[in-house]
Amino acid sequence: MCDDLGYQKDELLQMTVMDITPPEFRKITGEQIAEKLKQGSGFVETMVQCKDGSLASIELNVRPIKYKGTPAVLAVARNITERKIAERKLRESEEKFKTVFESANDGIYVTDLYGRFLEVNKIACKQLGYTRSELLQMRPQDIDLFADATDVGSQIDQLLQDEHNLFESILVRKDGSTFPVEVNIQVIDYMGEKAILGVSRDMTEHKQADEAMLNAKLAAEDASRAKSEFLTNMSHELRTPLNSIIGFSEVLCSENVGDLNDMQKRYVSNVYRSGKHLLELINDILDLSKIEAGKMSLNPDKFAIRDTINEIMETMMPLATEKGIELKCDIDPERPFIVADAVKLRQIIYNLVSNAIKFTDRGGSVTIETRSSDDRISVLVKDTGIGISVVDQKKLFQPFVQIDSSNAREYGGTGLGLSLVKNFVEMHGGKIWVESEVEKGSTFGFTIPTDPEVS
Repeated sequence: MCDDLGYQKDELLQMTVMDITPPEFRKITGEQIAEKLKQGSGFVETMVQCKDGSLASIELNVRPIKYKGTPAVLAVARNITERKIAERKLRESEEKFKTVFESANDGIYVTDLYGRFLEVNKIACKQLGYTRSELLQMRPQDIDLFADATDVGSQIDQLLQDEHNLFESILVRKDGSTFPVEVNIQVIDYMGEKAILGVSRDMTEHKQADEAMLNAKLAAEDASRAKSEFLTNMSHELRTPLNSIIGFSEVLCSENVGDLNDMQKRYVSNVYRSGKHLLELINDILDLSKIEAGKMSLNPDKFAIRDTINEIMETMMPLATEKGIELKCDIDPERPFIVADAVKLRQIIYNLVSNAIKFTDRGGSVTIETRSSDDRISVLVKDTGIGISVVDQKKLFQPFVQIDSSNAREYGGTGLGLSLVKNFVEMHGGKIWVESEVEKGSTFGFTIPTDPEVS
């Protein structure tokens, strides 16, 4: 005790217990000692002040004796400071556990290894419709807590091997109704014994949200299929009479069935051009519906990229000349042949060149370039046109989206072309990009893989 308190033996022999007891503990300590002495003996816990001023907890075992013929008190003192600290920490831990236990949004259950409830929180009672006292008198088996008790039994068996398990189940309320839960169970030490801690999370809203999301997905897929089927059917229905209009107007333009005056030629030419434009639009819609339905496929073949670009140049040159735009190309001679879907590659480049001419004013230029590496080929279409803002670049490749969508749009268009271009490029396993600045022109480029052995 001298070592614990920091006093010498001679110093303590000159003092009483009350001398080393802090003033605030003296009265209660004196009363407790007197009470134990009346009872014959007993234990008293109190605080004492060490020589350095610090406080220590001690336990006194007191009993009355006679010392050299004089009534005295025998006190056996034991330093219990560390025990008190441990007890305080335990209380704090228990309070913290209790706070978490009761404030949790999930149901929490503690059972012994036989399934008897040892503790439940308020949410658990609310979930099941029982009072706490009712649950503490029962086992889960007594109240058919789980709709599938066999499955839960196997989960608990697994738990006892792994000490932790997570599974989904169905809980049964007092009124017989059920609800889905996610259960997390683990083995814990509870009051010195092994126990099972179970946390049940009500998954009703989650399951309903999943079901609603699934239904919405199925509805969207049905709507998409219906739309694609409608567009496909409508496209076919429209193409039949349209082909007749285009064919007969072309015959009239050729004047094989008779001469036309200038006004008639102009009218028939307008019919022919409008019919061709409408046919291109219908073909775009049909292609888009096939892509969305997953029915579009590639037909790769070996062909000369120069031939494709020259064909596009020849087709687009009259329009470029009419607008006063220089149309030119720069083809990489290192890769004369590639393997790709020739029809779709032509559509890709044609759309990009057509857009470039459309958005470039008189006196400007449009250039088609190709670049090749070991296993990829890139095609760039550069123009000196009006350019595209950074904000608008983000929505360029969305179907039916037009950058200039006002009623008085200067350039026209449906917003389908670039969406199809992007889809066709990605079907080839490639990527498309755009670099542009307002009033300084644009560069649209795409890269697709190709067989490096083809040359």
